[in-house]
Amino acid sequence: MLGDDNKLTPSLEKNQGELQRNPLVEIIGRIYADKRSGELQVKVKKAEYKIFFLNGVPVNAQSSLKSDHLFEFMVHLGLVEREDVPRLHNLVKEGLDPDKAILQMGLSDTTKIYYLQQLLAREIIIRACSHTEGKYQFKEREDFLETMPLYDLSPMDIIYDGLNRHHLISLPEKIQKMANARIRLNPELPELQGLPEIFYERSYLLDDFKDEMPVERAINFLFNEFRDINQALIFLYVMLITGVLIMREEKQESVKKPIQVQNKLYIPKSRTAEKSGEQSAENGKKIIASDYIFVSERRKKSIQGKPDTEEPKELAHPEDLNKTKPEPVAKKESAWSGHSLDQERKLELLETKIRSSNDYFQILGIKPDATIGELEQVYNQILEQFEIEEIIKAQDTELAPRASAVKETIKKIINTLTDPQDRNQYEKSIYKEELKRAWNLELRKALARKQFERGKWYLEHNKPDFALERFEQAIELDPEVPDYYIYNGWALYRAGKGTVAEAEGYLKHGLKQNPRADRAYYFLAMIAKRDRADALAEEYLQKALSINPNNAQARREMESLERHKKESLFQKLFPKK
Repeated sequence: MLGDDNKLTPSLEKNQGELQRNPLVEIIGRIYADKRSGELQVKVKKAEYKIFFLNGVPVNAQSSLKSDHLFEFMVHLGLVEREDVPRLHNLVKEGLDPDKAILQMGLSDTTKIYYLQQLLAREIIIRACSHTEGKYQFKEREDFLETMPLYDLSPMDIIYDGLNRHHLISLPEKIQKMANARIRLNPELPELQGLPEIFYERSYLLDDFKDEMPVERAINFLFNEFRDINQALIFLYVMLITGVLIMREEKQESVKKPIQVQNKLYIPKSRTAEKSGEQSAENGKKIIASDYIFVSERRKKSIQGKPDTEEPKELAHPEDLNKTKPEPVAKKESAWSGHSLDQERKLELLETKIRSSNDYFQILGIKPDATIGELEQVYNQILEQFEIEEIIKAQDTELAPRASAVKETIKKIINTLTDPQDRNQYEKSIYKEELKRAWNLELRKALARKQFERGKWYLEHNKPDFALERFEQAIELDPEVPDYYIYNGWALYRAGKGTVAEAEGYLKHGLKQNPRADRAYYFLAMIAKRDRADALAEEYLQKALSINPNNAQARREMESLERHKKESLFQKLFPKK
């Protein structure tokens, strides 16, 4: 199980401590995030491990266990017969290094021995990650650089395997403790030493974290991508403990709400259920052997599964104010109960603004591409600017009900725009009217731009199917804009609605209109990378960077490709079973 310490800051605050509070996978992640060099000693009940780091990357490891010796490791892999081991040990006693002993007996060649030693160092670290009790100590030093071979081990893959093999059961509980946190991509991250191999093809997911989002929303969009809750949780956790993502804690609630994944609650369960291996009520398939299970429970606001032809439900329409606003009465000075005339005018101004438009963005005074974080901030800003809370607290018989109605309407508008499902229904309901009003070329182009910005919002919030609809509408309204085709192709690919050739067709059409669209080359590279066409992906990334050297995503992917090249030979020699 993972440790009790709920802090996931990418910093090794203490150079020593207990594994029970600081699991080894987290310690490795923090050393990587801080780019530290030195020796990490891990002492457990029956073993002692030493892991050596250079600039945050593990470069070697040693173990006191007999089973972690190179000869025993080769026996385990079927590369050496058991009867050969005594002879190898005798050669070592005579003064030969283990690798030289293997060469002398003709059991392997130099290249394979090197990668075998690298694989053994990696396995030693992963095995050390299994321990939940013991002590660790980190010492800053670099003198080992001259006394031992150095291997370029992938910290991301080591952490992934350590979690997947040894901590999968307790990972959901660890994530649940972060339910009140918000996360985003670390803007100060200088470079990315590749992703775990299993996530290599999906590195574009990091783009979705450029804006801050709640942990629950992150888990849901990762689940949409992987269709596997275990992989979604591991991805999130690995990115957090290595400092790729950073976390900001919000004010803790007295009772934490369970995390919801696609309208199902992800809630704590007793340890006895963990042993029995609960099954999903929906499909009878084991989801995860953990303290958490899926419980079917639809949210009241959910519209999933309803056909597109269904009439949209009523969502916080500004006309709702007419139902709650009292009948006009003659104004009397005594009726204000301490309210200033300025407050009344502010309230009337906001009421007029709400009634005069059904455009939620216009009412709030924000752009359609505003992030969820910005939308959530607008609510408090409006209440403060128009003194709504002060009016309500004064309990004036005329103004207080009107202020409460305004507050509720603004709240519903914010909730609608921050929930992709509800937002989709709302935008569909107003698009028909917007289309009728776009009677000339200029208005059609403006509406196309609006649909494009709306589509980008959905794409950034991992709703490519909603984004695709907006991009297609933008193209229909104004077929001369390259970006509409480029983003339509990427959304088509992300949504899985068409073939790869169709998605690439849209991207290349956009490039035909604008050969300097570096974003199109980046999207093409991501598609090629997903298809394991690394050479083609590299060609596209080079074109993107030649057009825009400041394209951070393309630069990140080039670094990832370079690292993947180094690991390819190792994987060919020793493929994972």
